[in-house]
Amino acid sequence: MGSKPPREAVYDRANLLPGQQALAERQQEDVREDVRALVASLDVTGPGVAVTEPLLSRNVVSLCAGDHGGWRQTKPGTLVCGIVPGARLTRRVTISEDCILRNLQIGPFDDDGGVLVDVTSATATVRFVGVDFFKDGDVAHVQCVVGTQLIFNDCTLAGGNAGASGPISNPGAAGNVQFVASYNNTGNAFVNVTTVASF
Repeated sequence: MGSKPPREAVYDRANLLPGQQALAERQQEDVREDVRALVASLDVTGPGVAVTEPLLSRNVVSLCAGDHGGWRQTKPGTLVCGIVPGARLTRRVTISEDCILRNLQIGPFDDDGGVLVDVTSATATVRFVGVDFFKDGDVAHVQCVVGTQLIFNDCTLAGGNAGASGPISNPGAAGNVQFVASYNNTGNAFVNVTTVASF
């Protein structure tokens, strides 16, 4: 097999006639514009860009790798998803509606004195799928109010001394917080949390 010519040889202007040069340049610009449009259509949120919910419900926020600030969730049905490993939320997440967080790392924070995720609605159902929580300090990783339903699937809780409330602070019924196929690596026992196939 012969070797493949270098990519730049395809557009080598020296080998093109004057009319072909202009055509090749227009085609290259068309390809660049198509790539720009494709990237923009992915609606990916880059590091340092605020997480937003522009729709009234069912927002989808795709985070690329890197550090993202905190987020105050206010619209029902939002999905916040890390599209590649390394998407990290570096400030508190406050949740007041149903939502899903997937494939993210939350924390550690620079100040690391507070809770990582605060669920403030008694009617919210929040699913964490493949989320890794890292913190130090003496408060819970995640806290909620009576009535909140939390589901952790394939998650890790690490670091910290959660104190009497445990790594997940749930003042409600244990059945409202499900910790499924996940890993509690905090060294602290759960209080009011139902675990299934977890360690």
